[in-house]
Parts: sequence; structure tokens; C-alpha cells
Amino acid sequence: MEMAETINQTLLMLLPDDMFFASAIVEINNTGKQLDIWNGGMPSLLLQDRNGKIVKCFASRHMSLGILEKHEFVSDVERYTMQFGDRLVAYSDGIVELENEQRKMLGDEGIEKWLNNQPDISVAGVVSKATEYLGSMQRNDDITVIIFTSQPFKPVEKKGHASKVPIKIVIELNAEHIKSADPVVDLVNVVTNQLSLYEIHSELFTVLSELYNNYLEHGILELDSRLKQSDDGFFEYFRREKRGFRHYRAPELLFLQSLDLMKTLWQSELKIQAKALNRDIYQNWKMLKKVTDVAFRW
Repeated sequence: MEMAETINQTLLMLLPDDMFFASAIVEINNTGKQLDIWNGGMPSLLLQDRNGKIVKCFASRHMSLGILEKHEFVSDVERYTMQFGDRLVAYSDGIVELENEQRKMLGDEGIEKWLNNQPDISVAGVVSKATEYLGSMQRNDDITVIIFTSQPFKPVEKKGHASKVPIKIVIELNAEHIKSADPVVDLVNVVTNQLSLYEIHSELFTVLSELYNNYLEHGILELDSRLKQSDDGFFEYFRREKRGFRHYRAPELLFLQSLDLMKTLWQSELKIQAKALNRDIYQNWKMLKKVTDVAFRW
């Protein structure tokens, strides 16, 4: 699942080593019936048939997000076709770990018992049951409950029509723009929102991302694609530029010493100063797992 991969790569850059993000990601296609489920570190998602019987559990098959590197990450999903009226029930471990006044944990069995006793229970009903179970005790974690009932989706209505008048958009980017936001995302949002092209949002993002990354890597940095195929490609680039640096390999960490080097690296007609490396570049080198130098911060 592309969404899981994207979030994982983002969290690898943002989270400290001792933090991760457990999540369950569910994609429902336009029929309202087909599910693609990626579960990393969350309690099992439960599927009820239209009679309320629990017929399937979607257990966690993956590590939580923000732990594995790109080459280690597994994005495989479980695919299942529901029938209209079936329900998918998802909840966080905050409700599983509830303890009552006798210090007994609710557990998955307790939640399944609620669903069996009251097959059409709502989210509000689950929260009410949880409050009742707690009694005078205080919960130690937040609670999330989601219930999706399979049903036909209404067709998406097209709003507006793209203008037939020729339009030219010129955007000038500086270092601050590159550091503070993803210019491709911003550009796609502007184009799709203003020109009524949201239905091709995904295709437009793919094309512009490739154009931007290719220009950045080959036009500005003048990178040879072969450099990214080896672990030492990043260092080879700096050796080619004849700029000095030294690095330390602590647990998967890389520290660059020269800020002057970074200030001059990305000078181009885009006026990009190298106080930040594009994430798509250094993600391709598996040795660059964590970058802590201030010059790399977004």
C-alpha cells in the first residue's frame, strides 16, 4: 500500500529512534465492498456479517510505522470483499487495555463479547460500554473506535469544467520554500483546485514529482543515476565535487561537518541553497538513515 510506505518514510525522518506509530490503514474501493487492509501494530480489525456474527479478524501482520527502512518495509495488504450490510470494526489498544475496579483488563475477548451480545452496537454504544466497564477507574490511554458498514457509494459529482483558455503558471522557488513545504504538493493543489482538475490529481502528482525530482537530481546536483545504486554513491558525489567532509558511523547516524559545503551545494536558477537535501534523494541511500545536522532540517 503506497500510503503506508509514504507515511513510514516521513516518520523515519521526523520521529526519534525510540518512537514509532502503530496504525491500521483501510482502503475501500468505489464499490463500497472491497477492502485493502494494512495493519501494523494495531489490535485485530473485526468483520461482522449482516447478522452480527464475527466472521473474520484482520490481525497485525506488519511492524509499526517509523521503524523499518524503505528496503525492509513490507506494504502487502489483506484484500477482502464484503457484502452490503457487513460491518468492519476497528479500535485502538486504549480500549483493549482498559482495567475495571478488580484490575481485570478488558482485552479483545471483552470487545468481541460486546459485539456478540449487541450485534448492531454503535460507536457511541462501545464508548458507553467502556465507561461502564471502567467504573471509578481512570483510563490510561486514548480510545479510538471506528465502525464502517458496507453500502453502495454515491457517484462522485463532477464540479465545474476545466477552462479551455491557455494558461501558463510560473513558480519561483527559493531555499525557504524547499525547506518548509513540498512544492509539488502545493503546485498540484493549486492546479487541481483552480482549474477543476481534481479527478486527475493522482496522475498530475506523479508526473510533476518525476519532473521535479529529475531536474533536482540531474539538472541541479548533476547526479549520475548510477551513484544511487551503491552505498557509497553519496560520498562519491562529494569526492567528485572535491569538497572536504568527514563522517561518523554511530548507530546508523551520519553527521556532516561543513555547513559552508551545504550552503553552496544547491545554487541554481531555482535559487536553491543547500541547507536541506531533498528527502527523495537521501532516502534512496540506505546508509543515510538519520540525519541530525541542522543543515538537513526542514
